[in-house]
Amino acid sequence: MAERLFDFARYFIADIARRKELEVPVLLWDAPSGSASRGQTLDLTPSGPAGAFLRGGEAMVFPLRKGPSTNNAFVMGVTVGRTENNDLVLDHSSISRFHAYFLRDSRTKAWTLVDAESKNGTWVGPLKLERGATGMLQDRIRLRFGDVEMTFLEPASFFRHVERMISAT
Repeated sequence: MAERLFDFARYFIADIARRKELEVPVLLWDAPSGSASRGQTLDLTPSGPAGAFLRGGEAMVFPLRKGPSTNNAFVMGVTVGRTENNDLVLDHSSISRFHAYFLRDSRTKAWTLVDAESKNGTWVGPLKLERGATGMLQDRIRLRFGDVEMTFLEPASFFRHVERMISAT
């Protein structure tokens, strides 16, 4: 489920001991700034019938967790797509209904991203994945689903990112 960066980070800033609760990486979507943001909003509808509708314009965080949808029959990984039965819902015209999915190796704990034969493509860094292909993920790598770009952050990197933002203000 997506959350506004400020709201998500505030929970961990209020009590540093809570940081151990974030056991999964996050995807960070930074809202475009200034004139570059014209027409580049991201409408987000978290999975589940009670999910709140969020309109892009500020940074958003997507923890890589299975969502609450009971309509998601894909149990192997964390799904990304335009429809509400995905774990991470990106309501954007360039995103396929079922666009891609994340897998975590149970032995090595490494994450991979698999393109689910999406129409507009999936990128890991500068590499566009072939339809159905897998890409290995590294901390702080840029990902792209259709026209939507995000950053993959391991928990420690996410907290460093938030600390840099706080110290810059």
